[in-house]
Amino acid sequence: MGYREDRIVVRSMASLHRAQQMTSVYAVMLCVLILLFLQFLMLAAALEGYLAGKQLFVLPTAIASGICCALACKLIGYVLTPR
Repeated sequence: MGYREDRIVVRSMASLHRAQQMTSVYAVMLCVLILLFLQFLMLAAALEGYLAGKQLFVLPTAIASGICCALACKLIGYVLTPR
């Protein structure tokens, strides 16, 4: 009887660990989605500024977009690294 109970505990611990990993994956996916949305807004603002002739506005939005891209890549790398 004792051996069977140990197997159940080990199986439930593995299931709990998998559920925790999936929660972190979902959180990272949500953060990446928000970052991509922000990048799209910055791209739209940069293009609008460029077409309106406001050259000074383009460089800060490009830098901010690059930072968002770097953060999204870092988050994706966090999910892809084996543990």
